[in-house]
Amino acid sequence: MSEAPWHVRTLALWHPIRQRMEAAKPKQLRAAFRARAERKVSDAVRREFANVRPATLPLHGIENGARIDIQKRIRWALYREASISAKRAIGEKIYATILKAVLALTLGFIVFVNGWYVLLGIGLWYVGCIPFALLLLAFDWLPKRVAIAALLALVLYIIGGPLVAAVAYFLSPSSLMPETVFGFLEESTARNLGAGIAGAAYFILGCLLVVVIGDIVNSLLGKYLSMQDPASGPYDESISKWAQALRCLVSAAPNWPTRRLVASVNRELSGLAFIVESELSMSWLRPFVPGLFPQLNSEAHRVSECIRQNRNVLLRCGRGAEFERVVESISHGLVSLALGSRERLLDNAPEVAKGTIVKDVIKRMYPGFVFLGAGILLPLIPQIAEQGEVATNVRIAFIVMGVLAIASAPTEAAQKVNDVIAKILPLGKP
Repeated sequence: MSEAPWHVRTLALWHPIRQRMEAAKPKQLRAAFRARAERKVSDAVRREFANVRPATLPLHGIENGARIDIQKRIRWALYREASISAKRAIGEKIYATILKAVLALTLGFIVFVNGWYVLLGIGLWYVGCIPFALLLLAFDWLPKRVAIAALLALVLYIIGGPLVAAVAYFLSPSSLMPETVFGFLEESTARNLGAGIAGAAYFILGCLLVVVIGDIVNSLLGKYLSMQDPASGPYDESISKWAQALRCLVSAAPNWPTRRLVASVNRELSGLAFIVESELSMSWLRPFVPGLFPQLNSEAHRVSECIRQNRNVLLRCGRGAEFERVVESISHGLVSLALGSRERLLDNAPEVAKGTIVKDVIKRMYPGFVFLGAGILLPLIPQIAEQGEVATNVRIAFIVMGVLAIASAPTEAAQKVNDVIAKILPLGKP
């Protein structure tokens, strides 16, 4: 067989290249992306319906004639929420891909400016997280006080460590140099290491800021997608989560209680209480009726507290009538929410004190932040800064005291700050 002419071979090679170039056109890329997004949304909806099975959920307190309407409302809420969640996941993936490239370029630039010591600073930060992470692995087996203290300390270390290092280096570069911290190293090495740790702190703070911005963007994207759908209801996410929790209870009933089922039900109801309190407060309505917001917030808190009470009952009850009463209560709540009736939801909701949780948290953490602020600002006072190594010790002491104060019972923070100042600057000292 004779070989094909050269122009035929050239056209054969050019054909797949031309196909790829056509597919790479913006219009074709948009169409391909849209088709892939639609497939992901369809898959998410199918998974949601397969997991919840809304047609077989026990719906108490309604007549047979209204059951079909309630099931239809639940299915629509599940469909809309699954669609929004899938679209948000696609947006998160795009955002994460772009930011990974930006952060990689930023890290490369910081390393180019400050040297490889930046990588060492990031490594030291990660090494410092290891003890807290090991404690959190045993979170369920630790005493509640110790577990909460470890979690708060980890959060404070992740955020406060880079922040303190960055602020200290910005205000006084010598605070991360040989005279204060790295006296055992050569001056040039210590200076480079201090600059590297500062660069690592700035980069870590940038990463944390990116995470916060990503969470805000994700939330705004969800609200935007909800507003774009004219059929979207005000409680779709709560209905979807409520139906999932009810399905979890029904599935757990035959083998209740086992360790795995108790943990699963507790997790579902805790998540449901959080979402219900957030969505029933209807924060998107605040610009239109600001005077109504305190009442909506109070009602949302009452409903979430009712869910938590049912959760606590489940932790104490066994199989039988007690368990069925909780299932019936959760089912009544789902029906009321699907109908959009806040009055029915509030019929059995307990009265709760306003703002006690937030006030308790603020009261508990306030002394710790006083110590942290003192650790950052007091060493900048000229009389204290002149003390040299003592100023560094003051900074470290206050930071440690702040961590301990946040992780322990509240104390008189101002009195402790004054005691430390009195030891450094006793009355009568010129």
